[in-house]
Formats: sequence, structure tokens, C-alpha cells
Amino acid sequence: MKRFTAAVLTLVVLVATKACIYPFEVDYSGTEMPLVIEGSILIGDVTTVKVSRVSNGLGETKADGRPNFTFSAAVEGEDGTRVTASGWTMCYLDTRSFPVDQRYRLLVHMEETGEDYASEWLSVVKKPVMDDACYRIDEDKGAIDFSFSMHGNGVSPYYSVAYDEVYEYRSLATTNLRWDYGKITDVGVPYQNRTCWMTKASNVMEVVSTGTMKDDRLVDYPVRSISRYDRAISVRYQLRIKASLISEEAFKYWDNLDKISYDGGDLFRPIPSDVRGNLHNVNKPDEWVVGYISASEVAVGELRYDNAREKFYRTSETEKAIVLASQVSDAGQNKYNLFYTGYYPYRAIYGANEAAPEYYMWIKETCLDCRSLGGVDVKPEGWDDLFEE
Repeated sequence: MKRFTAAVLTLVVLVATKACIYPFEVDYSGTEMPLVIEGSILIGDVTTVKVSRVSNGLGETKADGRPNFTFSAAVEGEDGTRVTASGWTMCYLDTRSFPVDQRYRLLVHMEETGEDYASEWLSVVKKPVMDDACYRIDEDKGAIDFSFSMHGNGVSPYYSVAYDEVYEYRSLATTNLRWDYGKITDVGVPYQNRTCWMTKASNVMEVVSTGTMKDDRLVDYPVRSISRYDRAISVRYQLRIKASLISEEAFKYWDNLDKISYDGGDLFRPIPSDVRGNLHNVNKPDEWVVGYISASEVAVGELRYDNAREKFYRTSETEKAIVLASQVSDAGQNKYNLFYTGYYPYRAIYGANEAAPEYYMWIKETCLDCRSLGGVDVKPEGWDDLFEE
């Protein structure tokens, strides 16, 4: 049975002040590395819960290569309001319609160990006021900068900021040619899986304090900067900024992790006890559990960019090179072999006889299928309406 004592542990978290990787040395003794439970109960939005373990640098996982993180989670209100979900490393709980004026707690059940974990009962911190959200095109930098302004009305000087985004994009290449059992024809319309939509969320939830500022206000706070060569803005793009206020205890917790990281403190000093956070094992209260759960009402600001109007996007040289490198000629080759090895007819090449192609250029089919880049070819409901003038 392995035990880890005075090991250098690495904690990778979703919430950060400056850094999101926290290495530290601690005199920890146990058969498994400490459990990390991340998530803020977001009233008025979707609550995301992530489960992991502090890393010992050995990269140990289950025999099948997957870490031992299958779990179920619940957000529970004092009046009996409850929502549950399950997942592997991450799950999502719909708390959009939950009332603000009561306390909540997070419950987590680890399926493979049978252990149950719970946060404290938490009062909901009321949302800040979103004053403005905007984007600015910076030609010199070659990027679009998205920012917002808000204030907290004296409720709390501690803010957390995250975002999610949806964007429409095209495949790297397109063709009107079709392959039909050895016959290539020009059908006059693009390959079927040309347009897709991608949904992403920010990797970290930033935490910031206005405690040292003259006013409890964030002005033009930067959230996202997108290069003009990023396909996220190639067609249409939507950004949802999600801001909330958190308690002083929550802010101090994450600020403390930052101070003991390489970025802000001494790697070898003893880890303070408050890194344990406000979660506990229901049946083993002495178990070290890492994470701090907050309950906050969320203020949302939305921004939309339409490249048909702004015309700022440019195709990157890298994408052009990928398309070029993915092409092969079928001259002197067996077309069936090309097709069954993942290629598809792309361009007809004409010689002296303009009545019929001399040969065809083929391209990797992944270049023609937008889904190969990770998105889906199902348009979000009401997507077109969002971009109407």
C-alpha cells in the first residue's frame, strides 16, 4: 500500500487569481492523493462541478488508463429544492431557476469508493450590476478584445468572472465534387458537412478584488482576446460573460493558494490548514478535501460578433498550409485506394482537353468535414435571430 509523505503535490484548479497551477510541499500521509472538488453554486445559471485529485507527479491512474473520478453531485436547498447529475471528472447542474433567498449546499458521491462529501450550508451572495459589455477591434494587435464594466453596490468587493462562447465556423476546405462508386461528378453544391458550431467555456474562473480601489467598480475589465486568425470569429461568435460576487472567505482561500505557488510564495513552506476549504467527507471528517464552494447569484452580459459586417477575420497561413499539404493527385493512382484511405475528390484539373478533367486533386476528408475540428453540425436554436440587426 502506497503512502505519500512530505510529497511535492500539484493542485490544478479552475479558479485562480494569477496562476492556475499550485505546486507545494506538505507532510501528507495517505493511501490516495487528496480529493479536489471544484465548483461554485451559480443561482441563475448552470453549476459546473469538477472532481480530480492532487497530483503526486507520478501520473497514476486506474489500470484502464482512466482516473478514478466517476461521481454524482447534487445542489440542495434548505426548502428541499434539489437537482442532481452525474459524470466522469465533470458534471453540470441546472440551477437557473433556483430562488436566491435561501441557503444551499453541494453534495458529491464518489461512485467507485462509495464516499460522500458535502459543503457547508451557504447563503447566496447577490449578483453585481453589469454596467456595460463591449468589444473593440485592435488593428495594431490584430485581435478583438472583449471586456465589461460592473459594480457591486457595496455587497462585496470580491468578484469572480467566467465566460462561455458559441461560434459558427466552416470546414477548412469545401468541394462541389461527389464520389459515387468510382464516378466523380460536380453537383454544384458544397460538401454536406461544411458548417458547424462549437461551444466552449473558460478554463479558469478569474477572481479579482476591488478592495484597494477608490470605487467598488470594474471598468473595461478584459475577459477575452481573440486573434484575427482564430476561426472562432470566422463567421459568427457569441460570448456570455458570467460575473458574480463571492465572500471574503472564498477570495482568501484562492488567494492563499496563489501565495503558496511558485508564482507567489515559498514552495517548501508548510501548507496552511485553510487550504482544506469548506468541504468534508461525511463519514471521515478528518480526510483532507481540497476545494472551496461558493453560492452566488450570476449577472450575465452577452456580446455578439458577425464577421459578415466587421470583416476582420483572416485565414491563417497554418490553415492554408494544412489544406495544401493534405492534397494529392490521383494521376496514375487507384481512386478506390485513395477513397478508402480517407481522401475525397477536391478539384478537377484540366489540360488541353477542356471537355473533361485530366485528373483530380484529392484532399483528406477531415478537411472537408467541419465536425473533425470538434464542433457539431446542428445549429443552436434561435441562432440566426441573435444576429438580426
